[in-house]
Amino acid sequence: MAFKHRSGKDEVISQKSPKIDLAKIKAEESQSQATPKAAASETQANISADKIRTQLTMASDADQKLQHHAANTAPQGHQDSVAQLTSLRQEAEKKVQRLTSELDQATFTLKDRLLQEQQALTKITHKLSNNLQTELAGGTNAFDTNNLHQAQQRDLNEYQAKLQQVKTLQATYFNGSTFVRPLSFNPRVSYYILSPDLKADLSEVDRFSLRRLKETFSAHGVTLNAITTAYNADLTHVWASYQDTGLVAPKAKVINMYQDLQTSAMETPVQRVPVPDQPNWIHHIDGNSEVITDQHQTKIMTIRRREDHSLWLITYYFNSQPIKRDIFDTHGQLSATQMIDKKDGQSVTSETFYRDNGSIALVKEYDHDSVQIQLLNEANILMNIFTSEQELISWWLTNRVFKTDSCIVLGLTDPLLAQLSKLHLQHLELLPLVTDKDLGTPAFEALFQGQQTISNILASSVTVNQAVVKYINDLRISTIIPTKATTQPMNVILPKLS
Repeated sequence: MAFKHRSGKDEVISQKSPKIDLAKIKAEESQSQATPKAAASETQANISADKIRTQLTMASDADQKLQHHAANTAPQGHQDSVAQLTSLRQEAEKKVQRLTSELDQATFTLKDRLLQEQQALTKITHKLSNNLQTELAGGTNAFDTNNLHQAQQRDLNEYQAKLQQVKTLQATYFNGSTFVRPLSFNPRVSYYILSPDLKADLSEVDRFSLRRLKETFSAHGVTLNAITTAYNADLTHVWASYQDTGLVAPKAKVINMYQDLQTSAMETPVQRVPVPDQPNWIHHIDGNSEVITDQHQTKIMTIRRREDHSLWLITYYFNSQPIKRDIFDTHGQLSATQMIDKKDGQSVTSETFYRDNGSIALVKEYDHDSVQIQLLNEANILMNIFTSEQELISWWLTNRVFKTDSCIVLGLTDPLLAQLSKLHLQHLELLPLVTDKDLGTPAFEALFQGQQTISNILASSVTVNQAVVKYINDLRISTIIPTKATTQPMNVILPKLS
């Protein structure tokens, strides 16, 4: 039975450029005399970078053509054809990665030279400007002073023009006008897909989408794990079924906010709660459901068990109205309690979540359109108060999860994307998954307007990849690789599984 909170919501507890050390750059006036040489070196670096960019574009185009060819021509069941296309795509990816590395080095060299040039020109223009002002203030011979001032002004204008030219080159190459490059995956980083919950019953599109994500990360030598934020007493069983059916990698792990907060510091033995019973109660059993009444057929409680017959839910009644519900985890231990409004028998007024040692971890109290969430330690002392689920999730991710280098895949419209982007967490990289449905939306446009600190994108298709390439931005992007079921599009915006 699904209950509602008083709020009205249904609730069933269920890579950037390298840093330059400016202190090491010698910007003496003598450097200004080498400006023509630096300009020549800069031109040579430009040609080198342009050449590598051209090769990179060709390699990326070849990679995209292979994906498009695989998605449209590889018939299902032709293992040899799919294996051949996969091999060709991997070769193209290796070439792209090599060219990307060369281009990064050429880019670093060019940026270093431009920074040195700018520093030298800035120093010269400042000195010329100061000299000119000094001469104007202390000049005696009007004719000589005027000629000197004109010469100095010409020099100043010339160097100011050179300085502006260098700044223009910097803006062109390093302030949002650089090329789009493929993602690079780091085996020392923990990769996660962030989802509110994981369902036991998935549609074929959802299953296909999860497989594509798994294979994309596995192809780059990393494992895609999962982070979920909703309470789900069956999560352990659900995740095991995902692994058994190949939806996630065998070594992938799932981290759930409630499971984490409900785990005590020290491991304790499982304390199973006995089901209440009285001699005069009558049991009406129908499969995994059981209704208990008194001799007058007045409902006392209902019991629901899982497929393995383990205890799942007990709902208590008073005057035939539900007043309380206990929820048990897969080990048969009391995990959460919901108090139900006696007036309507539908609204949840409060929820209590227990640790595995029996202490209270969280208390939620609902009042119409608001909620108060209390976080308690194992001594039942209040540690923190939150006024929304989003606040609790943000706090948990920041303080309990992202302590080491991590990268999370999340939907482009997920509220946590903007929220986490503003925190600028040191160990966290955000990787929004952009699908065809996102193209042209305000969330998609916001990626290129500097509203969020996003430098990496995961595209669901070649179409999305090409749409992103049209924007001039310093981004790294990769397309999710196709699987054997190439005729199925990715229609779902992951990780919000429908």
